[in-house]
Amino acid sequence: MIMNYGKRNVQERRSRETGPDSNHTLAARICAELDHAVEHAKGIQVFADDSNITLRGDALRDELDEVLNAIRRVRGVRRVTNHLEVSDSPGKVLALQS
Repeated sequence: MIMNYGKRNVQERRSRETGPDSNHTLAARICAELDHAVEHAKGIQVFADDSNITLRGDALRDELDEVLNAIRRVRGVRRVTNHLEVSDSPGKVLALQS
């Protein structure tokens, strides 16, 4: 029984460090979801810290709701902080060019 408990702790620790909800993996899953959800996802930077997501970069106003909804659908997201610069049209913003 003690061996199983110790083994379980090691497995839990490994899963926290390298499991599907690591910061890097969570950010990658969000980026993949955004690529499918909106046309101008390349302008959005995603930062993950302990299931808390911060967004930076550029987004179009008519895509913003779908961006936020797509992120909230990703397993492991606890909170989203939005620091996106929102534009009505791509204009001269390179990241928003198709």
